Amino acid sequence: MSNTFIASAILSFIASIIWVVVIYKIDKHEKEPISLLAKLFVTSMLLSFVAAFFNRLDAKLFGEFGSLVLVGFVEEGVKLLAVWLIVFKHKEFNSPIDGVVYASISALGFAFVENIEYNFLMLKQFDKNVVNQALFVRAFMPFMHVLMSSIWGYALGKYKMHIFDKKKMIIFFVIGAVSHSVYDITVTIIPFAITLAFAIFITIFIFRVIHLNRISNPIAKYYIMCPTCTKKVPENSLFCKYCGNEIKLKPFAPINLYCRYCLYQVKKDWKFCKNCGKKM
Repeated sequence: MSNTFIASAILSFIASIIWVVVIYKIDKHEKEPISLLAKLFVTSMLLSFVAAFFNRLDAKLFGEFGSLVLVGFVEEGVKLLAVWLIVFKHKEFNSPIDGVVYASISALGFAFVENIEYNFLMLKQFDKNVVNQALFVRAFMPFMHVLMSSIWGYALGKYKMHIFDKKKMIIFFVIGAVSHSVYDITVTIIPFAITLAFAIFITIFIFRVIHLNRISNPIAKYYIMCPTCTKKVPENSLFCKYCGNEIKLKPFAPINLYCRYCLYQVKKDWKFCKNCGKKM
């Protein structure tokens, strides 16, 4: 049994560290301190036992289905609590993208403990072929926690920067918690729905990270065209200074970039503007 536990812990740790590295790299402007991320990761690990207690309590009080309905609120709640306790008031939480980074690290700390439990049960109970397939799938599960938590993490970053109000923050948390519960219920009934869910949530995640990196950039490297009035505005603008409309870039649409010195249209791989010669 001890060998089984050690093996499950190692597998969970490897999966979590891989995803931690991925999340660490999504912030393109200012990396968060490793020590702060580690503190958040460990805190979320410890709070996962609180979630486990309430999940078992819900199962006793409301049955298996009832506990699945509430699981999203319990698990997303403890992840948010970890972020709130450790980093929300910290000076390093200073840009919108940080909300997703910290929410994701909290999710990975939670998933690390959860994966140990699942891996332990699989290594103990099932034959080798089933275990190999299951462990491969479980390697992606920490990132499903990240995708769910990034929903409220997106709003938390904007709330910290006074872009969103408290009402919007609460709405996004409820959306994240409900999405988590719906996901758990759906994959329990239809296991192959995992692939579809992953595709949907990873697409949302990618475009939110792109958006947050754009508005988190302290110095606009380029200008972009306002989709409403077609005037040129800094790429990190939330609203157009000419027409007042929110700058929303459509997914998959080509983004026109302009030199911030002479407003000549440029490409992202250019090192110098071909019109004014300034370094991009």
